Amino acid sequence: MKNPFELRYDLLALTHDHLDKQYKSNLAYAETMIKEAVAAGYSMSDALAKYMPKFPTIEDVVKEAKKFYNFVDTSK
Repeated sequence: MKNPFELRYDLLALTHDHLDKQYKSNLAYAETMIKEAVAAGYSMSDALAKYMPKFPTIEDVVKEAKKFYNFVDTSK
């Protein structure tokens, strides 16, 4: 059986993996949209500002992990 620290670590790792996959998916979409925007005559900087996803920060990971934890918390 895992101790509470291992469970928290696993939850953070799961959350980080989830946000990383989400970022990569959004990045692939952004690359397509940026190419299309530039081909349509928009400037590269405008296209980047509009479509480039934000890489998840530590704060984002912790916030999302709390959401995951609230979902599985049965003490409430």
